[in-house]
Amino acid sequence: MILLKGIKRVRVKNRFYFGLLFLLFFLCWLFLINLVTRSPAAAQQGSQEEFRISGEQFLKNFYMIPAGALEEISRDDEIFLQQTFLAGGLIFTSLAFDLKIREYFQGEIYRGSIPLSRFLYNIGTFEYAVPVFAALYASTRLVEDTYLENTLLYSAQSLILTSVFTEIVKNIVRRERPRNSPEDPLVRGEGGSFFSGHASAAWAVLTSVAVSYPKLKIPAYSLAGAVSLARIYEDAHWFSDVLAGSLAGYAIARLTGLFYPLESSNITIKPLVETSAVGLSIAGEF
Repeated sequence: MILLKGIKRVRVKNRFYFGLLFLLFFLCWLFLINLVTRSPAAAQQGSQEEFRISGEQFLKNFYMIPAGALEEISRDDEIFLQQTFLAGGLIFTSLAFDLKIREYFQGEIYRGSIPLSRFLYNIGTFEYAVPVFAALYASTRLVEDTYLENTLLYSAQSLILTSVFTEIVKNIVRRERPRNSPEDPLVRGEGGSFFSGHASAAWAVLTSVAVSYPKLKIPAYSLAGAVSLARIYEDAHWFSDVLAGSLAGYAIARLTGLFYPLESSNITIKPLVETSAVGLSIAGEF
């Protein structure tokens, strides 16, 4: 009985500790964003009010962005085809290294589940992401920072679209996780290993931050990479799972960014996806 009470106390203490650590991290992240938004470059973005993303536009983007993605896939463009074959080739090639990379991580690097790996694990969960997004969004409305508000909407939409796409692929591929199939990386089962949802979510959100705030590009991509590596460290995913998830999150975030006019300009260029036409909509004031 005493032992069980001790275990409960440890669990509560760990949750409290990780909660504080997570809160501290995002406070630091918000501080960095505030530093960037106060820079001369950000001050030159002009009137932000006219660029506020409305709720109607946000909801409309949920079908415009997938339609835009289908248009991107179907177009006959040499550069796009090269990028697609390169990404597909990298993922296909990484399958050959899955077993070796897992053996190296688990044999040479893994030292048990540590606070850092658990913290990076929690970053990619909706239980943590939703309240953080809600708190940050509420704060942007209070201080009337429209640029940061648009960035949060941009990153939230990237996260939602990426998560839906990830779950669709997981249910189709049904690949077993390395901890359940340590000797064979190609076993299909109930694991949902391909591709990594944590990696795709991290890259979707942090790519949105990097696009909106170029000065935060290095810390944003570094954190996304750390989350991805943590999935391999915890033996939750194969290397190819993480690579595919990272590429998917990055690609969806960049595509989503086309629908968010974050910069102030007299000329606005937006993707146009309608039943009768697909192309670019150009509007300006002269």
